[in-house]
Amino acid sequence: MEPEKLEEILELHEGWLRREPEGVKADLQGANLKKVILKELNLQEASLQEIILQEANLRGANLKKANLWKANLRGINLWKACLQEANLWKACLQGANLQRVDLWGAILQGANLQEANLQRASLQEANLQEANLRGAILRRANLREAVLWEANLERADLEEATLQGAYLWKANLERANLREANLKEANLEKANLRGASYSPLTILRCRITSPSDELNLELMRWNATEYGIQRMNEWVEGGDSPFDSKKYRRFFYFPENKDLWEPGSPQKKIPELWEWVAKDLGITI
Repeated sequence: MEPEKLEEILELHEGWLRREPEGVKADLQGANLKKVILKELNLQEASLQEIILQEANLRGANLKKANLWKANLRGINLWKACLQEANLWKACLQGANLQRVDLWGAILQGANLQEANLQRASLQEANLQEANLRGAILRRANLREAVLWEANLERADLEEATLQGAYLWKANLERANLREANLKEANLEKANLRGASYSPLTILRCRITSPSDELNLELMRWNATEYGIQRMNEWVEGGDSPFDSKKYRRFFYFPENKDLWEPGSPQKKIPELWEWVAKDLGITI
């Protein structure tokens, strides 16, 4: 595309965002803008389906709610860009610089993010179902409540990442780095954790959805080491639930069943308990 034509489209889009009568929403569907430099531009809500921005520099750009469906963004620099609620369905972001990018609520279903750099990126509530994040760097990234069903996170670096409440059903985390990651109430059912680096105690804070009766009792006994057996007995007899109190630390997250409660000490050590939980949730370790 000729630079003059691109400049005209961008100026008209700015007018459209300001609701000027002569403003026109940018439509760059299928445009070839390989290696273009457009730092800090505003293409909010623009139509960018199947656009080619390979190795382009859009550092600090505003692409909030933009439609980047099947876009080619291989090797792009989007450092600190805003892509909140953007549509990146099946987009190619392989090797992209996405450090500190805001992808809150973005659609990245089926996207290719192999070896992308997502350090400190915000992916809260983003849809990454079936996305390919093999070898991606996600250190300290925020993936709180993100959807990662059947996503490929093989060899991904998730050290100190926040995955609280994330949906990782059938996700491939083989040989991933999960050291010091926050997996509180994350759904790891049927996930593959073979060869991954993690602390069993940290990962046991995941959501244990429907434990067997024997496991439920064991987990309640572990939690009772913090709450106290007396409070557990009072709960069974109709008292307040100790699990709702912010005063006490909760070790594990699961649906407690008071009908199964029997006072006693935990029978399993943490490594054995993790193996039990993994088996119960169908997790490969």
